[in-house]
Amino acid sequence: MSSMKCPTERLAAERAFADTFATTLSGEALNRWYNCRSTHRFMVFEQKRLALFRLLLDSPSRIDHFVCEGVTLDIYKGLTSHWRDSNRKRISVGHTPVEVGESCFLWHGLHTAVEYPDHKGRHQVRFSMMWKTKSNHKDKTEGHVFLMEETTIRNLYPEA
Repeated sequence: MSSMKCPTERLAAERAFADTFATTLSGEALNRWYNCRSTHRFMVFEQKRLALFRLLLDSPSRIDHFVCEGVTLDIYKGLTSHWRDSNRKRISVGHTPVEVGESCFLWHGLHTAVEYPDHKGRHQVRFSMMWKTKSNHKDKTEGHVFLMEETTIRNLYPEA
């Protein structure tokens, strides 16, 4: 029998892993965590930019942005990525979800890919992460706060 899990089992394991670590959030943050309905896995590299925005009148209103400054791997703590917000405040994200905006969480999942591909003529580490928000930005729910990759928000909302 293969040790590989089917996609449904793997997704269930990811959700259980994240929910276990989320129990360390404050009571209010934990309630917001459980009310979030949209989860997204994405790849990160140094200088990756994420935008935090609220959708108002079908247009994004920027709240903050985050820039990845690096990543560390510890035998006991696992993967930790290091970010700066628009105020230059440092944010470290590990396997425990971190609320970076109203009902917007970042964390490293149970199955985290780490790669070392050639990128624009030089090798650079990239790794997978997860975000969770109240709803998917494609639903265009007025007033909700969303996370999105900077390049994606520029493509979807050129006027932003």
